[in-house]
Amino acid sequence: MWGHINSLDLRAYFQALRWRTHSRKRKGTIFFHLLDNQVCLGLCTKGRSSSLVLNSTLRRISALTLAANFYPLLGYVHMSENPSDGPSRRFEPKSNKFKFKTRPVEVGLWSAESASLKNTSGAGKGR
Repeated sequence: MWGHINSLDLRAYFQALRWRTHSRKRKGTIFFHLLDNQVCLGLCTKGRSSSLVLNSTLRRISALTLAANFYPLLGYVHMSENPSDGPSRRFEPKSNKFKFKTRPVEVGLWSAESASLKNTSGAGKGR
């Protein structure tokens, strides 16, 4: 199903909560859950949103959290470090059919030493 990334990530968190309710031992537990979406992390922490789409999912998350007596501890993880993203990244992307020619570019770096040197080229001097 297609949707906005925030909505999809919030639904994924809801599905993880639903999975936790399948075991009686997990109800009433404190658990740590990593999210790679800072918007979802903020929404779940605050519990509400101005978006109607996100608010409906947040209500379901809140209801399930209260009904199962969960105490989630949410943390942020960068998407490159997310352990749950590994299975979805097992395929290499197809090569780009467009070929771009690259050329080296010289980049002059500014330093305090070069700024203190006197201008010896004659450029920038007054008339």
